[in-house]
Amino acid sequence: MPAVLDTPRTAISGSSVLLRGDGFEEVDFVTEMKLRTWARQRYCNAGARQPDWHPVILDEMNRIDREAAA
Repeated sequence: MPAVLDTPRTAISGSSVLLRGDGFEEVDFVTEMKLRTWARQRYCNAGARQPDWHPVILDEMNRIDREAAA
């Protein structure tokens, strides 16, 4: 399993990488934490975010926005 996600369009599940298609498969807790960590390490403003990034990544970046606004 890769230590770091190469792109936010992927999710790690076990030893396989799931690429975004029309939808996303449910991710387990460990995968969700990896995606949220990826989002925090590579945060960018809303205008620079790609709409096809994994929903967990977008959610975490939106959380960062709300934290900054508080």
